[in-house]
Amino acid sequence: RFDFLRHAPIFVLVMCFLVMNAILASPWRLGVSIQKFRGDPYCLPEWFYLVRHGIDHVPQRGDYILGAMPANDLGVGPKAGAAIVKRVIGIPGDTITIQGTDLYINGHFIDRLWLAKSITGRTPESFQTSYTLGKNQFFVYGREHESFDSRYWGPLDGENIRGFVIPLF
Repeated sequence: RFDFLRHAPIFVLVMCFLVMNAILASPWRLGVSIQKFRGDPYCLPEWFYLVRHGIDHVPQRGDYILGAMPANDLGVGPKAGAAIVKRVIGIPGDTITIQGTDLYINGHFIDRLWLAKSITGRTPESFQTSYTLGKNQFFVYGREHESFDSRYWGPLDGENIRGFVIPLF
């Protein structure tokens, strides 16, 4: 007869070993939104998330991506090459239009350019544009209205995408 209580510590150790082994063998890693803990602006909708470095599929609308900040001449936001996490809302072939401070994708209103008035040396009208995303271009968007994203610096090239992110809770 098996006495579970007597063997419980061994069972727990074996289970911990198996779980850790599975986690370490997985390409996904657990991440924490440090900005939320510090009370800084953040772009992730959750406190904890999984990060997978490497691209195993073409990003789709709604995917959260880990990317490298593209260079821009706006003088705000992260430095070129800094890690960013954004949600893909525009995919190759989509038409992006900014009229005044309104953003449209394929003719559908998405949001406003909330930061347009606060970027030194630029007027909201200077962001007006209309273009179709190329073969390897993506329009990415932060979680907050005030997020610094493709509304201001344009499409993110696919080679700047480093991996994928899955918000947990």
